[in-house]
Amino acid sequence: MSRLRTAGLPATTLVSRLRPVWPEPTDLRTRHVGRGGGTPYLVLPSMRRPTLLVPAHDRATATAIRRSDEGQRSRLGQRALAWWQRHGLLRLLPVGRVVVDDPDSSAVVSFVRECVPEARSVVVRLGRPRPGRAVVLHAIGDDGRSLAFAKCASGDAGTTLRREWEELRRLGPHPAPGVRAPRVLGFEEVDDQSVLVLEALVPTRGSDGAGVPVEAMRSLAARAGMQREALYRTDAVIRLRAGIAAVTHAGSRAWLEAALDRMLADLGDVVVETGSWHGDWVAWNMARDGEEVLLWDWEHHETGVPLGMDHLHHVAQRMRMRSGTSPDVEDRWVEEALRLLHDDWAVMGDAAEATIRCYLLTVNLRFVTDRQDHPGSPVLRDGWSRSLVERHDAAWADERATAYAALGTATDRDWQVAWRRRRGSRPLRVLHASEVHWGGVVTLLDHFVAEQVRAGHDVHVLAHPDLPDLDPGAHRVPWSVDRDRPGTLVAAQQELRRLVDELRPDVVHLHSWFAGALGRSPLAPLPVPVVYQPHAWSDRLSAGRGQQAAVRASERLFARRTDLLVANCDDELARGRGLGIAVPGRALGVAVDLTRFRPPTRAERAAARAALGIPEGQRLVLVLGRLTRQKGQDLLVPAWRAAPPRETVLALVGPGDPAFVADLAGPELGRSVLVPGGTDDVLPWLWAADVLALPSRYETVALVVAEAMATGLPVVATAVDGAAEVLRGGPGEPAGTVVPVDDAAALVHEVTAVLADELRHARESAAGPRRARTLFDPACVARRLEDAYLVAIARHQTARNPRGTR
Repeated sequence: MSRLRTAGLPATTLVSRLRPVWPEPTDLRTRHVGRGGGTPYLVLPSMRRPTLLVPAHDRATATAIRRSDEGQRSRLGQRALAWWQRHGLLRLLPVGRVVVDDPDSSAVVSFVRECVPEARSVVVRLGRPRPGRAVVLHAIGDDGRSLAFAKCASGDAGTTLRREWEELRRLGPHPAPGVRAPRVLGFEEVDDQSVLVLEALVPTRGSDGAGVPVEAMRSLAARAGMQREALYRTDAVIRLRAGIAAVTHAGSRAWLEAALDRMLADLGDVVVETGSWHGDWVAWNMARDGEEVLLWDWEHHETGVPLGMDHLHHVAQRMRMRSGTSPDVEDRWVEEALRLLHDDWAVMGDAAEATIRCYLLTVNLRFVTDRQDHPGSPVLRDGWSRSLVERHDAAWADERATAYAALGTATDRDWQVAWRRRRGSRPLRVLHASEVHWGGVVTLLDHFVAEQVRAGHDVHVLAHPDLPDLDPGAHRVPWSVDRDRPGTLVAAQQELRRLVDELRPDVVHLHSWFAGALGRSPLAPLPVPVVYQPHAWSDRLSAGRGQQAAVRASERLFARRTDLLVANCDDELARGRGLGIAVPGRALGVAVDLTRFRPPTRAERAAARAALGIPEGQRLVLVLGRLTRQKGQDLLVPAWRAAPPRETVLALVGPGDPAFVADLAGPELGRSVLVPGGTDDVLPWLWAADVLALPSRYETVALVVAEAMATGLPVVATAVDGAAEVLRGGPGEPAGTVVPVDDAAALVHEVTAVLADELRHARESAAGPRRARTLFDPACVARRLEDAYLVAIARHQTARNPRGTR
């Protein structure tokens, strides 16, 4: 047992902070002045606030006192203590001390001396108490030079040390031009402690530099390359979502989730430039050495963050130290953040807002994560915390509200128009052309049109007469195209060209292969920007190799008349590149009405099952889609018939001839295989089902998968385009399982497995709506599409006038 007693500080507190260095049975005891056995360490600045333990009789350790973190607030007192120690006088003062019997017997100290054999003394730096903080040993040479620093921690803090070790090994001592990091001298697990020994970075040259080292921050940001991408796709947001999901404190997790959802709803589709950041670049973690910045504490280094976050953090911490954490100080920081992002990083408007919000969520998640396993620790950060996040989010909403309040209107459409005017852009005249009048293409087209009308655009739709009704704010024009009657194609192409000449739209959006062929024919090219959306590449419509080759050749030919390709997912774009289509593309995602497609209550689920005639206790596996070769029901039914799960029925819901699968089902038809036909509303089926199965041969983020995820229905899908991306991509729990295309036996096996595993079913059910909020929000998809239109317009103008562009 320790015999340590202190004045004003519980003995167990100081003992627990020293035990990583000197574990039991090493004896620790305390006294003020006087003599006795063992090695005395002076406790500075006092026993009430122990942050530094210095060998009492070693004058060379004055160096460590000058470098103490206590100096962030009290540099004058720090210098005075260092002067007294350098002259051998500090030990004569009534300074509290801890006496350690044989300090070199510690395995941690021995490892430090092994890594730094020239070390004369070792100073213990405790720092101000905070959960998960590492103890730091400062190795001092004979002449008082700082030789090395060793961090010592266990548990989560030890894991952080290992991460810093791995980062520094990867980065090396020169991670970026003008930036130097410490060399790693050793890393080892000692007595359940992780010990990381690093070279001490000591300036040897004078420097005229002062203030924030912006050039060095820019250099580090560019270290691993920079790229432009939507905020919701950045590594920073992916890490936020994973980190928030892992928070164990329910209240903290709830408000972090709400703040992240608000950020993504407001700004998720804003394009930001991303790069690397140090993660804790503050004045006390750096020094200047001529033109170089010496930088330590790399445990928070990350890539894929919006540019300027290191600068925001540096200024925030400086203001916290100098001015405190009052709301006025926080608001001044927001103003300063907007200014410095504009002046030093060329980040402005929505991108600046996205950067600020991303930074605030990152540092607050870090605070909560560091403290969640320490009972009694605060759950809210002191400053730059929940109150600032919520106050800032509200101010952002108020600013947008003034855009339509000035017009004296309150309609959503006027609000959107006013906001666009305020941001300096104008409504677009958009022409959609589609000969497809069924299925997921129609659902997506309906979402596109509704959101564009709501945003104030002038929307026109050239479509087959059988296309269901769209938003009444759009202008509907009938199109005589019929893929089953080739004689209509010439007239349909002429109708499209006449309408384009009449409307002179800003952009034409062509949906699926037939509309894409008629609008991009080299015989009659359209004189306006063209965006093409394949809705799954049509070379797979036929099993014949000759027809597939012809479709691929036509797609490559038509690509020459395409300004931009848009697709439902990255997989679809990648497959286009594999076909030889060298047109820039944008992934949009699919849009789902998340207010309607949501998890059902128990009563809603029971009512849906009763209405569909599903008996109590019977499980339902749902397949939604037309009865056709593409959807793969002909593959699934024989595999189901061979091994049907117990007390489970398979419902093939969708239009088409039941004979397509009736013979394959055999005696199971009407028993464990149901073919109820098409439906005008899939929601009751989704609410009634237990699993959605997708046996398709090809898709591109099947809309039914998105709708199932939104309603909390686990999914087992073949590896069609986008399936793995939406169900399992990125952090967080998966919302389903992916099996190889054409392997129906594997699909039935996974369906049976998820039905049998209640915990897995519950996890995937809960994960679906969380993923859907990020991936399938119609407003976010619409913003991505509008951004794509602007890119297409710019590319078209550049192609027409290459010398007039920069």
